[in-house]
This record gives sequence, C-alpha cells and structure tokens, in this order.
Amino acid sequence: MGINSQKWLSLFFLILLGGCGSKAANDEFAQEGAVELTEVHLGDYNVTVDIDSEFEGRKILLNGQLSFSLFATVDEKNRKRLEKLILQRKGTFDDRVIAICRDTKLPDLRDPNLTVIRSKMKEMVELLFENTYIDSFVFSEIDFFT
Repeated sequence: MGINSQKWLSLFFLILLGGCGSKAANDEFAQEGAVELTEVHLGDYNVTVDIDSEFEGRKILLNGQLSFSLFATVDEKNRKRLEKLILQRKGTFDDRVIAICRDTKLPDLRDPNLTVIRSKMKEMVELLFENTYIDSFVFSEIDFFT
C-alpha cells in the first residue's frame, strides 16, 4: 500500500469515526428531519363478516363479528388536513372499511396484526384521497368471534 493509499484510508476512517460537520450542525439537521407522529381516531367499527367453512364434507356459511377502533398515525403538522379529509368523506370511508373487512378471508381476520386488512386500507385511502398524510394504521380493541 502506497503513501497516498494510506492517507486516503486514514482520512476515510477519520471521517467514519468522527463524522462530518459539527455536532450543532448535525443536531439541527436531525431536528429539521424529525417527524412528530400523532394518532387520529378514524372510527369504531363492528362488522359482520361471512365465513365459508366446511362441516362433515358440506360447505356452510357462518357469520362472524369483527370489531375494532381504527386510528391513523400522521405527522402532527398534517393532522388537521387528514381530519378535514376524513370528515368530508366519512360515509365513503366507512363503507370502504366495512367492504375491506367483509372481503378478507378467515385466516387473515384471525391475524392479530391484521396485516392484509392494513395493506388493503393503505391502498384504499390512496385511491380515496390523493394525499392522505397517513404514516400507518393502528387497530385497537380488536375482537373477532364466530
């Protein structure tokens, strides 16, 4: 390894260990990029879902109940915008939440994280609202029984 290679390697490790810029500049950058998330209550839902099942070789249709409270996490500065969008289209939003729940298969309804429903909800709000500002959905008080 030549002298120039050693100098460049030393400079690389110095930058890697020490960082670039001052601590104050790094702290200021971190504060500018920081997002303060807050939860917005979107509604409480109690949805009857149809469940295809099989008993003694015969297909049967059962009813189940899925109930939950739905929240969205959003940057605090966009909270009012989201609340206004939801208020303007509350009926359509609620109808689509119910439709998503009813179209979901039994194994996905039993998922404690409701991963499939969460994914479908994200797609739905992106279609319903052009810019939702939603970071994620939070389900609480989830209850599912047949």
